[in-house]
Amino acid sequence: MASSSFLSSVRATIEPCKKGFKRKFPIWMWQSGLGNVLNAFPSLTGEQVVVILPDNTKLALNCTEKDDVIYALLPAMENPEIYRTLVANPAVQIWSKNGWYNAGARLLTFEETAKTLSSFQPESFFGKIGASLRNPDQDARIRMIEIRRISACTGEKGPGQYAWVWAASSLFFFFSWAHQRKINKRTAHKLKVCSSQSNKKK
Repeated sequence: MASSSFLSSVRATIEPCKKGFKRKFPIWMWQSGLGNVLNAFPSLTGEQVVVILPDNTKLALNCTEKDDVIYALLPAMENPEIYRTLVANPAVQIWSKNGWYNAGARLLTFEETAKTLSSFQPESFFGKIGASLRNPDQDARIRMIEIRRISACTGEKGPGQYAWVWAASSLFFFFSWAHQRKINKRTAHKLKVCSSQSNKKK
């Protein structure tokens, strides 16, 4: 039986990996052109927005929108530099269901966050499934940012920058399938010819 110290060390190794994957997976989805898949069922799973800070840090955050203002939740951050970056420079970019924008972000105080959070139902941010799984005790550690769109973005390194992967993969699998089908037809034809010749000899 594994010792408790060994299991603890395994958990200590796995936990950061799980957190890192959870943070990076939605960002990779947006970069691959599949970001809106994450927002396909907002009533069940809530909506997400990716916020790109001036230092190019990318954060995938649960959000809701009201009167053209996006309210996004910042979970308790291990890195306080993120808060300082937002306060020092409110100019951000966002990847959202409505497109890719330059925007201005304002970090709300704990008091403002609590007041704004109480004005929404939990389902607004987390969807029915997320709200049922969420721990309300964590609300005291949550910060919120208020985001206002400024202008639409174009150019490189936006959402969908790796969308070509899906096009290339689709072509590869299509031609592989077509090639395999051609081989199967030839094989079936040869077997049919051999079978008929064998019957003739009998």
